[in-house]
Amino acid sequence: MTLDELKAEAKKQGYKLIKDNKYEPLIPCICGCNRRIRWYDSEGRVSMECSRPMCDIRSPWADSEAEVRRKWNEMIKEMMRENCDRSGT
Repeated sequence: MTLDELKAEAKKQGYKLIKDNKYEPLIPCICGCNRRIRWYDSEGRVSMECSRPMCDIRSPWADSEAEVRRKWNEMIKEMMRENCDRSGT
């Protein structure tokens, strides 16, 4: 039995051979800090903020943990792109 046949048979029976990644890894803040504080509001939304006291970077509000992780990574990537554009590299 080939790997593709094995995957097809497992899928047909409702099994997964490889576990899906529930969360994507977080990118460190542009200040270099790798710790974040999570904020929750009364409606159940979540936001992330850099834990360094002088760094005011905070993600937009999201409805789930996975979504706030995605938004954090997108925000940091955009900030890094802007910094590269400004520096001319």
